[in-house]
Amino acid sequence: MDASAIEFEGWVAVSENHATEESWLAARRSMIGASESAALIGEGYKDQNVASIWLEKTRGETREFSEAENRRLRIGKQVEPVLRAEFEHDTGLKCMSPGPFRIFRHPNFPWLGATLDGVTYHDEFGWCPVELKNVSEWAASDWEDDGIPVKFEIQIQHQMAVTGASVAYLVGLIGGQRIEIRQRFRNDEAIVRLLTRNREFWSYVESKTVPPLSDVDLAVTDVRKLFPTENGELCYLPEELQDIDEQLVFLKEERKRLDEQIKVFEARIELAIGEYAMGQLPNGVVWTHKEQHRKEYVTPAKSFRVLRRKG
Repeated sequence: MDASAIEFEGWVAVSENHATEESWLAARRSMIGASESAALIGEGYKDQNVASIWLEKTRGETREFSEAENRRLRIGKQVEPVLRAEFEHDTGLKCMSPGPFRIFRHPNFPWLGATLDGVTYHDEFGWCPVELKNVSEWAASDWEDDGIPVKFEIQIQHQMAVTGASVAYLVGLIGGQRIEIRQRFRNDEAIVRLLTRNREFWSYVESKTVPPLSDVDLAVTDVRKLFPTENGELCYLPEELQDIDEQLVFLKEERKRLDEQIKVFEARIELAIGEYAMGQLPNGVVWTHKEQHRKEYVTPAKSFRVLRRKG
C-alpha cells in the first residue's frame, strides 16, 4: 500500500513527493538527512563526515560507494517489502511505504528533513516512522539485549524530530537471516542537542564557510577538495601551528627512516626468493613475488595543490 495519499494526522512535517531520483537527490542537498545527522556527531557511515557532507551541500560532491557497498544498498532496497511484511507479522501493525522519493521536512527548520522507509499507525501513539536496515552479521552484537547501533538511534530520533512523532520503529535484517525489531520513544533532550548541532552546521553551509573539523574528520578528509584553488597571497598562521610544524618535521624524518628500513627488509626477502614465485618461512608464513602486468594508459592533465615546507 502506498501512503502518499494518506493524511498524517498529528505530524508536523511538510511533505514533498518527487517524481524522479534526480529531483529527490537535488532536494536532499538542501537539507540534513537522518544518516547525515548521525555523521555530524561522529556516528556516520564509512567516508561520511562533516567535510564530506559540507561538500555535498555546498558543491554537490557526493561520496563514491564501493561495489560491495552499492550491492548492499541495492539488496537493502529489494528486501524492504519483505521487512515491512515481517514487521506486520511480528507487531500486528500495518507498515506502508511513503514512496521512494518522498521527503518530509521540519516546518520551522526546512533544512532538517528525512526520507522514510516506512510508516505505521499505532492506536495509542499515532503515526510512527519505520526504519528498515540490512546489516552485516558482524554487527549482530550491537543488537543484543534490546540494543541498536548508536547511529541508528540518532537516525530515528532525527526522524521523530522532523515528523513530531512520539514513537519510531527500527527493523534490522541481520546477516540476511535474522529479523530484529526495536521500538524507541522520542527523547526530547537528545533532539534538542541534535537540532543545536545541525543548526550550527547549516550556518556554515549557508555561508559557504568550511566548518571546524576535528582530528577524526581530518584523518579521512582530503583538504585539497575544500580549497581546490589559491589566491596567490600570504596569510599569517596562528602560533599554535608552530608545534605542529615541528612535530610534522620529526614524523616525516622518522617515516623516511622507517621507509628505508622497510625497503632493506623487503629487498632481503626478494633476494632470498630469487627466481621463485613464492617463499615459505619455517613458521608457515608465505611471501609471494609474482609478475604483475598493467595496461598502458595516459594520465590526463589536471591541476592540484602540493603542501611543502620551506625554511
